[in-house]
Amino acid sequence: MGNWCINASQKIQSIQDLQYFNSVLLKVTDRDHHVRHSSEEIHLPGPIHQQSLLTTVYKLPLRICGSVLPNLDHLDGKANPSMDTYAFLSKNGSLFCILFDGHGTEGDKIIAYCKKFMLNYFSENTEKFENSPKESITEMVIQCDEKLSESGISYSLSGCTAVVLVINSTGIHIGSVGHPQAVLATLPSDDSPTLNDEALEESDGGMEAGPYVRSIEPSRILVPIPLTVKQKPNHEVEYKRITEAGGIVERMVDELGQPIGPYRVWLNPGNLPGLTTSRTIGDALAKEIGVISTPVCNSFEIYPEADQFIVIASNGIWDVMDQLDVINFVEKFRTFCKGKSSEYPANANNSSIARLLCEEARYRWFGIVEKQNAMIDDISCIIIELSNVVPTMSLGESAKARASRVLEPWKSLAIDSEVYFGNKHAIRNDPARGSMTTGEIQNEVIEAAMELLKKEEEDGESNQNVLELL
Repeated sequence: MGNWCINASQKIQSIQDLQYFNSVLLKVTDRDHHVRHSSEEIHLPGPIHQQSLLTTVYKLPLRICGSVLPNLDHLDGKANPSMDTYAFLSKNGSLFCILFDGHGTEGDKIIAYCKKFMLNYFSENTEKFENSPKESITEMVIQCDEKLSESGISYSLSGCTAVVLVINSTGIHIGSVGHPQAVLATLPSDDSPTLNDEALEESDGGMEAGPYVRSIEPSRILVPIPLTVKQKPNHEVEYKRITEAGGIVERMVDELGQPIGPYRVWLNPGNLPGLTTSRTIGDALAKEIGVISTPVCNSFEIYPEADQFIVIASNGIWDVMDQLDVINFVEKFRTFCKGKSSEYPANANNSSIARLLCEEARYRWFGIVEKQNAMIDDISCIIIELSNVVPTMSLGESAKARASRVLEPWKSLAIDSEVYFGNKHAIRNDPARGSMTTGEIQNEVIEAAMELLKKEEEDGESNQNVLELL
């Protein structure tokens, strides 16, 4: 049975509209002769890795799920080894999440090695991540890169990019190497714009209108807050480091000599390695010309009355969906998802919200397959729900007026941005996230709110007192 198609002008309005099949009819173009073929049935592989977890971090309940859909070359109907993977675990009141996007002939082996190394590193050094999270993330990623030389894996022209996220008593701490991105969905304040135009202009995601691009009618307005920034070789700091090391940063050219595609890192002279990112794990040849493994790290405090969920995803999602698409999709359907099956048709009754987001991204890849005759990339994500895990904690629309801040996306994401810490709790001094607030004060508010909820449930009263407190 083929995957259904709707016009670009239509919207995903209800949970009944959401269903995905394991085969699809597409009109594909011959790569050699550029001739439009008749409809061809393409069979789609199911998820290769799904995981879910319900845990508590410093008395804040969290629900986490992840999914990976493997790549597919429609010409031979086969998937190459998947270059995406992820993992998450909870230990000693901290949540640890990692997502990898590999490249090169040995990319699948490198992501497996990095996942094992980082899981072990966090398990053995959990206390270090509590006391100095950004420094611990940086040290772990750099050590992982260095230890690759002892792995027996050939990594001269292979490597991976990554996102590492830690949530603990001091807030959200995140480091990124390369292109995978993370975004936080939060409620806007009363004076914030309806849509975050600045974030959308900066985002590389999304695709032009077509038969497989469909809008999502949001169930409520959320603001996307980028937690990571792509490290591109044409960024000023990255460009300077690479060129001073003897590398060249240039775009490829077509038959007419016109530049095409993103900026890449090249040897001088030479046509390798052609990386589109200035930071990776592995890629030994690129390390000789200024590419580094040092992650870009940022820290944020959690505001439970406003922050809703975090999405970490590989390029398989961000290449076809922008940040607003992603958070609108997750927000609209996350409360309906009831399972983590790999069966088809995939829908909310048998799937996690992470799998449905991956399936929606693959649906949008169909347009690229038809237009460009491209293979479908690996697609992966982790979704961390910060609210609506406990239904009585949901504050609804009235929480907008009580939100204390709105992020100005990208302003705090410069490479040299700083967030200062106290000994035990994060101290906010971040104009993009609001006034200075301690984690200690916030946790006292949460405890008081939970006590009120318990009392009001016993008395049969409304939750208005909780809203007033928050």
